[in-house]
Amino acid sequence: MKSSPAFGGLFLFGMQSVYLSMSLFGIGYEVYIICVLLGIPVFFLSKYISKKLIKEKKNQMIGTWLATIILTPIIYCSIVLFFVFCVEYYPNNDFDKDKWKADKEKRYELTKDLIGSKLLIGMTKDQVRATLGDEENINDNNDWYYEIGYKPELFNIDPNSIHITFEKNRVVEVFEH
Repeated sequence: MKSSPAFGGLFLFGMQSVYLSMSLFGIGYEVYIICVLLGIPVFFLSKYISKKLIKEKKNQMIGTWLATIILTPIIYCSIVLFFVFCVEYYPNNDFDKDKWKADKEKRYELTKDLIGSKLLIGMTKDQVRATLGDEENINDNNDWYYEIGYKPELFNIDPNSIHITFEKNRVVEVFEH
């Protein structure tokens, strides 16, 4: 007797849901599997070093297991942090009007200097328009926005922007959001 494709898909979806909800102490099983796989070479390296440094067999084994238990999560966390750092890294360049106007998707590289130097503070709307370009901002509005692209961040799904606030036709505040 054959099972229907719909039943098979439902079964797989149910199994995937069970797998995704499985965890021990709030940590998913895949982390434990990665730590075990990472712990194997750490164990053998610790065993080699313990043989060189410790003469008594019993103390060698205790040293090997302690080193493996302590070093494996430290190495795992270091790898994860390195990955996060690599994903979220981007250069902070000095503000350059030509670069700003040339590539809207990489403006985030220029915003730290633009905000930090307070270059826009005190400028009029016409001066801001000449410096940053026209982004369909209305002269009657005292809040202007310029898109700066997607900053490299984990889980960043919205484009970032720079917000400029005017009072009496002069810039009083510039911030990113």
